[in-house]
Amino acid sequence: MPNPLVVLNDETPKANTRLARGTKTALIENRQIRLHARGDKPWLGTADDHRDRINVEKYDDVFVVFKPHTGALSALKEREYLAFHVFMEAGADRAALARYLVKMGDTEERAELRAQAMAIRFEVDGWQRTEMPKDEGRPLASAYLTVTRWCDLGCPYCYQGLNDRVGTDMSLEQVRLALDRIKAVNPHCQINLSGGEPFSHSRIHEILDIIEEYGFRFCILSNGSFIDEKAAIHLKQLKNFLYIQLSIDGATAETHEITRGAGHFPKVMAAFRSIVEQGLPFKLATTLHDRNMHELLQIGEMAVGNGGWLSPNQLKELPHAGLNYSNLSMSTDALRQGLTKLNTHLVSKFGMDVVLGISRRFAGTDPEVCSVTAPNSNFICGMAHALVDIDWNGDVYPCHLSKGPELKIGNVFEEDFDRIFQRVEERGLRVKSNEIEKCSGCKFVSNCAGGCRAGAWFTYGTLEHEDELCDLNYSGQLRRLLVGAGVS
Repeated sequence: MPNPLVVLNDETPKANTRLARGTKTALIENRQIRLHARGDKPWLGTADDHRDRINVEKYDDVFVVFKPHTGALSALKEREYLAFHVFMEAGADRAALARYLVKMGDTEERAELRAQAMAIRFEVDGWQRTEMPKDEGRPLASAYLTVTRWCDLGCPYCYQGLNDRVGTDMSLEQVRLALDRIKAVNPHCQINLSGGEPFSHSRIHEILDIIEEYGFRFCILSNGSFIDEKAAIHLKQLKNFLYIQLSIDGATAETHEITRGAGHFPKVMAAFRSIVEQGLPFKLATTLHDRNMHELLQIGEMAVGNGGWLSPNQLKELPHAGLNYSNLSMSTDALRQGLTKLNTHLVSKFGMDVVLGISRRFAGTDPEVCSVTAPNSNFICGMAHALVDIDWNGDVYPCHLSKGPELKIGNVFEEDFDRIFQRVEERGLRVKSNEIEKCSGCKFVSNCAGGCRAGAWFTYGTLEHEDELCDLNYSGQLRRLLVGAGVS
């Protein structure tokens, strides 16, 4: 029989001692381990703060183990969980773990291999860290380049706003200057070509060739109004072109044109056909609201059925846009339910292998700079560091959604990024998730970095706050964690 395991955070109550609210005990292979009920936080307001200790939650036969202070997080089956105990109690000694596995019935050779794999996994999950990681990644992994603010549409939720659109084309010389500034920092930066409507720029195809000349990988965000077969053929010839994101807000003209305007649906569908016919990688970007959710499944079918992906986003109210959202509200619960239904529908129609294959192909395309998609050990959003937005006049903002005048961080036509990033530091614009009260004790403190910083700023007036979709982000992170661990 193996030696008894020392239970982490062993606070087994003595006789006649009242249990803390919401706690319970569970027998796992005859070893008593204290658990907290989901959603219960008995440590709040007490000296029993869970942030700097190892915590355990149980979901079916999976143990979610986490330490918010360092962002360590694992989802483990029962036997993996017991091995985790041995590993941690032995001071991350791989040999001790291998000896334990031998006692549990493995051959010495198999035990060595399993111990090595587990040790690597525990290290990746953050259990070797004693504090938050300080490496924030390379600056300028991704940059939005607004080559024009002009657009033929008047969408009521445009993050750019609908004013000051005329005479806003970036010149070819200015494009080169902006790319020079970017290349001096990171020649491998991804360029996200945006607007306005980028294909409305009279010299857009020359701009595409310039980006190709500089060697930058790039994608394009477009409403499709000016994309025809010729444009699609040009894109197919560019080796650094990654994908085009096409804005489609409905599967029918009636729904799409609620927000995009009368007569636009035939244009975007013609663009869609040209993109599919040329075999271009694409995403369909749908801005979700109460009046188009009923067609989300059809839009998903359009994307996945033609080898593309869907990139839905909830309508966000950005005050700097000065627009009217009164008829386009949607609750977080409705969004959660809609996205869950979409996922189930796509898997049912196309099969898990197809959906996962396309998802993984596109998941590896973009740098992980957004706070809601970043991997484990990232305590901070990439805005104003790994990610920036460059407006048509050279003004630089932390990201494409954070474009209020008070968030301007410099001008790339007038100064280099060293000075711009220095200003970001001086103003303290970048907030780590452990500096946000609600996030500091969350099991996902190192995964979502507090959610969208623009959402926090425009909803609560501060960057030191979780975003308005916190509960949705949490449930999504938890679902992904448990599905990855085998919980259906």
